[in-house]
Amino acid sequence: MVQMPVAQSVLTDELLICCHDRSTRVDRLGAGMADDIDDLRQTGFLQLPLPVEFGGTGLALSQVALELQRLAYYAAHTADAVAMHLASIGVAADLWRAGDRSLQWLLEDAARGLVFTAAHSEPGNDTALLTPMMRAERVDGGYRFTGHKLTGASGSDWSYLSLHALQGAEYAPGTTSTPHIVHAFLPRNTEGYVVRGARESGMPAGTNVPADVLLDGAFVPDRFVARTIPITTAATDAFSLALLAWHLLLQAHVAGARARRAFDLTVDALHRTVSVRQAQPMAHDPVVQHHVARMGLVLEGLDPHLESLSRQWSRGPRHGALWPIKLLAARQHAMDGARDILDLALELIGGPAVTRRSELDALSHGVRLARLQPVSPAATLSLIGRGVLGLPMLGTSD
Repeated sequence: MVQMPVAQSVLTDELLICCHDRSTRVDRLGAGMADDIDDLRQTGFLQLPLPVEFGGTGLALSQVALELQRLAYYAAHTADAVAMHLASIGVAADLWRAGDRSLQWLLEDAARGLVFTAAHSEPGNDTALLTPMMRAERVDGGYRFTGHKLTGASGSDWSYLSLHALQGAEYAPGTTSTPHIVHAFLPRNTEGYVVRGARESGMPAGTNVPADVLLDGAFVPDRFVARTIPITTAATDAFSLALLAWHLLLQAHVAGARARRAFDLTVDALHRTVSVRQAQPMAHDPVVQHHVARMGLVLEGLDPHLESLSRQWSRGPRHGALWPIKLLAARQHAMDGARDILDLALELIGGPAVTRRSELDALSHGVRLARLQPVSPAATLSLIGRGVLGLPMLGTSD
């Protein structure tokens, strides 16, 4: 069993409230997030998963997830952004503790304060994290990447972009060649790519709007190539599993925080809002009580599921080939639960909740965006169904 260090939270109430205040003041493209990230860097939050041998706190996934969830309750858009950084370090740390030193350079750069972000989602690809459409071409000394990625609003201060692409032809049963998935970290100063920030979109303050990353032969040297994995084993490779665990479970915990925040805002509003029909606070309406109970029931199931699975991952191998199914299921459980709670919250609060200045509206937009990438609900059900039936989840066609 992996021993998990105990550490006091670095997130003070003052910092969390400051991040929340910024999220309510910034424009709808997320300006001001850089200030949050700067403050978080000074506390050591960005190095929580970094092993103590590299100067970090050495927290396991389950512990990092709870800290991220605390941040997300106050500033979900900032939590979305730093989750990508924490996941990159977390994957490298898990491999390093297992004796795999292939990503030691990443841990060393993270110790120097460098920031990582990710671009795994792709427009039109509902299984992007597992089966990318972007192409990787093998050349002398590394790979060239060409295609279209989406990345969350993570501010301008990043040094490496985590991405993946397909090398080789499409898979076809009976063929002798199997395509590979190439995982790499693109240095910021690389030529051959451009990031186009999200334009005016009508999104409320504090909403992460994906930015386009367009790559045209961007070269990544072998040093920064993390893995080249046959697509037939892409769901079970140690690197791939760690990537799934950190990205999906951190994303799920942020969704859970959005749900909890929406629930608390709704309960508070129902006590303060007087019903014209009944001349008393809405909280006394039996129909309202029924809907709030439904929200509470959903929340009661979310936290134990996510915390239990995160602890199981952190304590070492347990589920083997079932890990992808369990990770996808946990994320979808969190996304569906958060969506249901937000829908009920908006229904109970009514018109005041559906404005560009409403925190509930921002939370609702954030959940809906997060549900679609990097794996859509429909694709998640298909993948889980194949896995439960004992069919290969990836790399084959029926």
